[in-house]
Amino acid sequence: MALPKLNDTPKYQMVVPSSGKTVSYRPFLVKEEKVLLMALESENPQQIATAMFDTVTHCVYDELKPKELTNYDVEFMFLNIRSKAVGETSKIILKCESCEHENEITVNIPDIKIEVKKRDNMVKLGNNITIEMRDPAFISMAKNNKFTSDTITDHIIGLVQESMVAVHTEDERVDVSESSQQEVQDFLENMTGEQFAKIRSYVEGIPKLSHDIDFKCGSCSHENKVTVEGLQNFL
Repeated sequence: MALPKLNDTPKYQMVVPSSGKTVSYRPFLVKEEKVLLMALESENPQQIATAMFDTVTHCVYDELKPKELTNYDVEFMFLNIRSKAVGETSKIILKCESCEHENEITVNIPDIKIEVKKRDNMVKLGNNITIEMRDPAFISMAKNNKFTSDTITDHIIGLVQESMVAVHTEDERVDVSESSQQEVQDFLENMTGEQFAKIRSYVEGIPKLSHDIDFKCGSCSHENKVTVEGLQNFL
């Protein structure tokens, strides 16, 4: 005799930030949680990223195009999937900006939104050279070794590399995907500070998982207003 079906899995809906598409999803189950925990225990950033991505693709019922999912898409979707599995609130610790007392704050996960604004993705560097940009795909960032480095500079370079689509000149369009990471890095390192600042300005405008929090310090009663960014701060 076969074992009975244990649970009727609930179905929820959310909007993919970059596309505005509404998709249906379910909470992750023990089988997905096991993979996530094993990835976290490994402390390997690429393994953790792969486990997160696989959880999202397994738990979303609608068809997703992996190469089109941005970093903030995956973080937002994973956070919502996790909230339905383990609870819709998260307790985080925030320091008072006045006395540095550590306050425990409860965040309501469904209140966390991502605002995606339309931006000009063509960055003009001068000398008739324009860089075509995009919000980078999560899956390509997960494979870029720059993001396993401890240095902020490597992270910025990695983000710029993954955001570049093509280099336009007067005569041609050069697809960045046809160049090696080293060739792209050499191209970036030969920029002037002013040129690189234009590229950096674009990537700094990429949407982030963030939430504004107002709280009164439990020690000195100072009214604080902070912006919390990054998936890791809401888990």
